[in-house]
Amino acid sequence: YDAAKVDLQRNKQLYQDDLIAKSQYDPIVTKADVTFAQVKQARSNLDLLQVQLSDVKIFAPIKGILSAKLVEPGELVSSGTALFTILDYKKPWVKIYLPLKEVERITLNQKAYVKLDVSGTKFYGRVSFISDEAEFTPKDFLSKEERVKQVFAVKIELNNRDGLLKAGLPVDVWVEEK
Repeated sequence: YDAAKVDLQRNKQLYQDDLIAKSQYDPIVTKADVTFAQVKQARSNLDLLQVQLSDVKIFAPIKGILSAKLVEPGELVSSGTALFTILDYKKPWVKIYLPLKEVERITLNQKAYVKLDVSGTKFYGRVSFISDEAEFTPKDFLSKEERVKQVFAVKIELNNRDGLLKAGLPVDVWVEEK
């Protein structure tokens, strides 16, 4: 922008003093006009982006602890894109995988507990989800031996009032009999 402005002023003076021809001066004027228009458009775009940015609100749907950053500063994201992973320390859960024989004996809201490997501390909870379909299913024909490999995901929500239970701790899980 500044270079185009200086170039235009210098050549305007040369043209007015009849030191350059109109055919030399006109392309310089055109180039300067294009440059000025591009700068004006860029400023308009910047103003619009600043207005849009002032309307942006980033919020977390729950209180919790940030456990992972999913995007980098300057990265373009659209509305609704997750920026972080948040651990809900008040509602921890554990996911277990059970074969069909065992999952048939479990119902939603059934009592369960986990025991920490290190301290042996127990945390009580309930079954909050039972998958409707098996995972790790072979794609081909299923023999009786292969059917044993099918498992169902079961999610158990735990009580963590004291905040002692942390994500990633190894635990043993028990689901109480009906």
